[in-house]
Amino acid sequence: MTEQDTNKKKERFAVDTNHLAEVRTSLARSRTYMATERTFAAWIRTGFAISGVGVTLGTALKDTQSRWIPWTIATSLVSVGIFAFIYAWYQYKSIYDFITTHFRQQNLPAQSYSFNYYALTTVTVILVLSSLLGFFLMFY
Repeated sequence: MTEQDTNKKKERFAVDTNHLAEVRTSLARSRTYMATERTFAAWIRTGFAISGVGVTLGTALKDTQSRWIPWTIATSLVSVGIFAFIYAWYQYKSIYDFITTHFRQQNLPAQSYSFNYYALTTVTVILVLSSLLGFFLMFY
């Protein structure tokens, strides 16, 4: 094997290695986005459960002698549920911004996850509004 053949193999290996590194980086970014979406879903599930318990207890205890007890329980639980929705969105937005900024700085090929970002923002706003609506319909 000549020195020229050895140099060609090294060049080809370097090109293949760079391409594989870009592919692995792209796959890692996709995995990170999917993990972030799973975490978002878990926080939304938790917020639903907490808000649901608040509305249920508020409705079940509405006929008690003291009106403040069910109102306090429902208000606190629905507020914690709404906080979980907002926290889920904030965490998703933080990671989304970090990843997109990082990949722009590295001049790596862009993948568009902006639809997911806008969809999750819309879902979060709808959940907060529906929780507030459920709370107000329970007492008024």
